[in-house]
Amino acid sequence: MTAEELNIKLAGILVKKRLTIGTCESCTGGRIASILTSIDGASRYFKGSIVTYATELKTKLLGIKPEQIEKHDVVSSYVAKKMALSALSILETDIAIGITGYAGATGGSEISPSGTIWIAAAFKGKDPCAKPKVYTKVLHFSGSRLENLSTAVSAALQLVLRYLV
Repeated sequence: MTAEELNIKLAGILVKKRLTIGTCESCTGGRIASILTSIDGASRYFKGSIVTYATELKTKLLGIKPEQIEKHDVVSSYVAKKMALSALSILETDIAIGITGYAGATGGSEISPSGTIWIAAAFKGKDPCAKPKVYTKVLHFSGSRLENLSTAVSAALQLVLRYLV
């Protein structure tokens, strides 16, 4: 399925279940939010997006400790989870997507080489005292930057759909 088809399916479920969604994006720079808002009536379920492309914004806006970024790497399951959980809290949504990665042929680290993208989907439960559930997925690409980003957007929507239905 294309990102557009996944989005139509996701939108229908969100409206039917009366759920809201938001994003916290790094490498995708708002592409997921753009897809989510491409459908007429998206305001019924989409609340907003935080784009924290720079590492210092992940610490300043999201409260991710620099020592944790140093320990795990800025492109990691840990940071993607923190991004999703921060979006869930800040945007006050039922579902949030966090995504961080080295999408192009350059960049990367020993821990996360170029082409590595981590996605997290956080779900707030019905019990306000329960901790949100967070699911992650790692992707490893060797394509062009734009191909990698396009595939990552689709993968993020698929991750939400997998645990939503």
